[in-house]
Amino acid sequence: MEEPLRRLLEPLRQDEGGDGPKYRRLADGLAKLIDAGELRTGDKLPNEIELAAYTGLSLGTVQKALRILSERGVLCRRHGHGTFVTASDRDQQDLWYFRFLNNATGDLLPVTARAIDRRVIRKHGPWHDFLKTDDVIRIRRLLDVDGRFRALSDFYLELDRFRAILDVPISDLNVVVLRGLLNRRFHAPTFHASQCVWCDRLPDPVCRLLKLPANSFGLLSDIFSRTHRDVPISMHRIHVPPGVSAIEIRG
Repeated sequence: MEEPLRRLLEPLRQDEGGDGPKYRRLADGLAKLIDAGELRTGDKLPNEIELAAYTGLSLGTVQKALRILSERGVLCRRHGHGTFVTASDRDQQDLWYFRFLNNATGDLLPVTARAIDRRVIRKHGPWHDFLKTDDVIRIRRLLDVDGRFRALSDFYLELDRFRAILDVPISDLNVVVLRGLLNRRFHAPTFHASQCVWCDRLPDPVCRLLKLPANSFGLLSDIFSRTHRDVPISMHRIHVPPGVSAIEIRG
């Protein structure tokens, strides 16, 4: 961690490296190091006095930069322990936005996942628009909901950033919540997401995989996830067959 910080802080020490208030430049620089994986979840930063001494910035300027990142959820400041790069404060194993319920009891139905395909997708779609790239990885998984029915999950990632996921054993992708894997293996936590839900005819390949008649209607959900500094990290499309269970929409 020392060398990436040195590269970041030296221009500030020399009063070089861009416009804008120094506290903002320090905050943005630290966030960029986190985005690049050079500062990782759980890393401890030098204390405020050390950062101030190295950069020649005032203690107040350093504190303001760290406060900005703490308010964004990028850093966690623990009294008496220091300042750390944080993961999302939500449970990485929990389903945030889309959960299936037992119609009779309202209890959550258990979900398991099986990865069936992983490839680079160049056919244009909303995943390209959101991730702002022409080269996207799609991880396709079948979701089994309590043995009652299946749904289809298509998970899209930027190729350049996550190319190594093409070499991960496909069995490692048999997890319901892929954002946990992104955090552990790529130091890319998901901090928040938004979603769009609608009813439409399911594409023919989806109908075949879900063993539905052609032209079946179903529920679709697009989930747009972001990481540090509001940077897009993944898009997730879920295809659900009709009339299967109550669905809890969260977030």
